[in-house]
Amino acid sequence: MTCTTRQLALAALLLPIALPGALAAQQSFEGRVTAEMNGPQGAMPVVILAKGAKSRMEMNAMGMQMFMVVDGDAGTMMMIMPAQQMFTKTDLAAAAATRQAPPKITRTGRHETIAGKDCEHVLIEPANGKPLDMCGASGMGFFAGPGGGPMGRGRGPGIPGVAEMMKEFRNGFFPLKIETIDGTTRTTMLLVTNIEPQSVPESTFQVPAGYTEMPGMPGMGRP
Repeated sequence: MTCTTRQLALAALLLPIALPGALAAQQSFEGRVTAEMNGPQGAMPVVILAKGAKSRMEMNAMGMQMFMVVDGDAGTMMMIMPAQQMFTKTDLAAAAATRQAPPKITRTGRHETIAGKDCEHVLIEPANGKPLDMCGASGMGFFAGPGGGPMGRGRGPGIPGVAEMMKEFRNGFFPLKIETIDGTTRTTMLLVTNIEPQSVPESTFQVPAGYTEMPGMPGMGRP
């Protein structure tokens, strides 16, 4: 099943960004996360392979197999397209300069167990757009944020308040469930179904030999 522009933007929510130094050492999850991402065309399975500060999300985007790779230590995000043997590379710090005002972040104190792991519900209210209820787990890194991703309409990857999120959740915040809120209506956009610790090779996060780098998308930072 292919994914829509909306689903591509949501996909960036799952890409972990680890903190440097001692905090990064706390976020030592390594393994495979399976989730379902919902959109107008129905549910789309998503697989994330994570190792410390690095993650790779596998998806079928608009008829093409694609990998989104984030390296939290290097501060970069890559979109790898095997069929074209091409990739793009985004400098997250440069992209941050294009972000809008930080969202309002409210801890609800409500917890839930999803895929066998505890998560805390947090209300995210962006300057523009619908509020989100994210149930995030600790110890698994940080998400890149709502409205981000390569199809984030020029806002760049990552939530505007990622620095504040890192300060508030010092041991990571990885969304296991994401709901949009429209008045009294809640719609589940993402739900993690399985978390499996396992060894992940370093080559998982590298661009294969012979691939050509292409220019980044409009509104995205470049290294």
